Amino acid sequence: KSVEALGLRETYISVILPLMNRLGLMYTADMLPVENEHFISNIIRQKLSAIIETTKIPENDSESWLLFLPENEFHEISLLFAHFIIRNNGGKVIYLGSDVPLDSLLSAINDINPDNLLMFLVHYDRTDHIQEQITKINTYFKGKKFYVAGNHKLISGLNLSDKAEYLQSVESLEGILKYNSGTEFHSN
Repeated sequence: KSVEALGLRETYISVILPLMNRLGLMYTADMLPVENEHFISNIIRQKLSAIIETTKIPENDSESWLLFLPENEFHEISLLFAHFIIRNNGGKVIYLGSDVPLDSLLSAINDINPDNLLMFLVHYDRTDHIQEQITKINTYFKGKKFYVAGNHKLISGLNLSDKAEYLQSVESLEGILKYNSGTEFHSN
């Protein structure tokens, strides 16, 4: 009902993000069994996937985005929402999903040669491990830009280099899409 009344963008910002933050806090404090968090997350994931399937397929010459979560990262909801935003605005999305091994990612980058990469970090993994992955990706990726989004505490402790940029909000992604396309932005 929220998507029908507010649109997906506003539902994501006003309902889904606060809900997921609260679930995360409850899970961390042992106030919520993991199966409840998984159940709710999977309902949201299914709804987002269904909405993505209804968006127009972009032209072949559209700017391409490779979306992924690194190894040991399974929090996919924000990545799915980014998929929707990019595709809804004419971008071509190659969606690798969660827990992508670095060697597989580098192979995909080589095979696909995307214009942009987008990675989300939510789970607080070892910072040195994440930093090593980002350094390798920066070295290997020859496209336009590498974007990192998610957990501010984790990302603020990383050295992203001049090729990588931290996306701190939905508006950050929307601004990049608007700038890159030079056209009017579509938010719903």
